[in-house]
Amino acid sequence: MKILLVTTSFEDCHRSNRVQENSHYPLGIAYLHSYLEKFGHQIETLFLNDYQYSDCHDRVVESLNRFQPDFVGFNLLTPNRTTTFRMIEFLHENSSCQILVGGIHATVMHEQILLKYPYIIAVVGEGEETTRELIEALTARTPWS
Repeated sequence: MKILLVTTSFEDCHRSNRVQENSHYPLGIAYLHSYLEKFGHQIETLFLNDYQYSDCHDRVVESLNRFQPDFVGFNLLTPNRTTTFRMIEFLHENSSCQILVGGIHATVMHEQILLKYPYIIAVVGEGEETTRELIEALTARTPWS
């Protein structure tokens, strides 16, 4: 499967005034990338927390068009929740890929998030094994919970 992992733009008050490629690098998404890759999935990761939202949006759209992922997973943190929600809404309207969210904000707020976005899947807690099992179940069209 093709999986795109994304950390979207931080809100202005949490973002540097210039792009720093290694600022606040999310280790969780790096672990997930390497773990899923180990099981044969094609993975791309976009680390965009220091980008303006318009640039973040453009980079995600470019990756969607070029890579054509089956799944898009968002690292949902409190400082990027607004931009992540905007990207979720965009994907829902413009793509057929399955949307996953994980990260601390998704773990703490998953009930509220799923009420607002019932078409996504929230991975709660440590996500490597759960995400792999979930992707395999969805791909095989077998029951999952």
